[in-house]
Amino acid sequence: MAPALPQGHGHGFPSAELIHGLQPRLDWLDPAEHREIVRRVAASYRAAKADQQRADSAYLPCGARAEFVDDNQEFFAALLAQDHALAESSLRRFLRSELGVFCKEYATFDQLVSRTSPYLDRFETQVRRNFAAWSSLFEMDDRVLEVPDVGEPWGLMIEGRLITPKAMRFHATSQQIGELVRGTARPVVAEIDAAGGGQAYFVLRDYPQVKYLQFDLPETMVLSQYFLLAACPDREITLYGESRENLSSILIESDVVLYPNHAVEQLAERSVDVWLNSLSFGEASYANLAAYCDAIQQSLKRYLLLCNSDRAKLTRHGFERTPLSRYPLRHDEMRCLSRRFDLFLGAQSDLREVLYERV
Repeated sequence: MAPALPQGHGHGFPSAELIHGLQPRLDWLDPAEHREIVRRVAASYRAAKADQQRADSAYLPCGARAEFVDDNQEFFAALLAQDHALAESSLRRFLRSELGVFCKEYATFDQLVSRTSPYLDRFETQVRRNFAAWSSLFEMDDRVLEVPDVGEPWGLMIEGRLITPKAMRFHATSQQIGELVRGTARPVVAEIDAAGGGQAYFVLRDYPQVKYLQFDLPETMVLSQYFLLAACPDREITLYGESRENLSSILIESDVVLYPNHAVEQLAERSVDVWLNSLSFGEASYANLAAYCDAIQQSLKRYLLLCNSDRAKLTRHGFERTPLSRYPLRHDEMRCLSRRFDLFLGAQSDLREVLYERV
């Protein structure tokens, strides 16, 4: 059913472009194909949860991610109970539900549909600004910002095209990664805490030679697994629990490996050409962050790209966040190649992007 939005815009009313961008967008998945994707995702989730019990407590959810797990207990309990009917219906529109909370930027779908102040005006202003910045920087056909109709994407119609709120960021980061791996025959890119799989999709689409590893909480990994299995049917994707081989062997045969966060310790030394984290390390406790940084530096071969808050004494969801400049990295093994303001939010934001090279 189409969202019930009033006509007009400004002063708490959505524009026609936003109304159009929130309309239903049905996917193309065949019912049998969809059931098989959900079956694989559910089986992987059960394997990840079983092994999570033996993992270090640093990898357990905390802060906003713990709240996400609690808020969606019914859904995840159904996956554990092999009740796939709920999963099939929920995943088809996960971007428009509580499951998609980490995939949003500037506003959730419900905040826009319900005309919650001040999200309407802020969402339109920010997305249009990001689109203008992206257009000026890249001078490309905006068709490169398109995303597949998986999970019912939504956003703002600009020049007749649906622009999802993170598309410009995903594309810009994808271009940067492409430059970092230029000349490498089969580069390995790894991302940690990347709910939804959007960044992976852009990299895999634009750079077919890349092998992509993604690590996340078992709960948020469900979304990435579902999205990428549906959006990239031509890629060889391995989910956690589907192979008994070690990660190095799996990467020989697979294009994409989607594993829970505690499995990051399985990576071989100097096996990852580019490590990436964007906008989510602020959700990690210090113990969690330290475990991630140890695993990243052990497996890092070339570049580490981070985009996170660098504000001190910022407390949210029950703990004080670690500023980017104080991450527990072994700086004697790293050379900082660049440090700059976030491309889209600029100097008014506490976000910073830092690129390191292993020495």
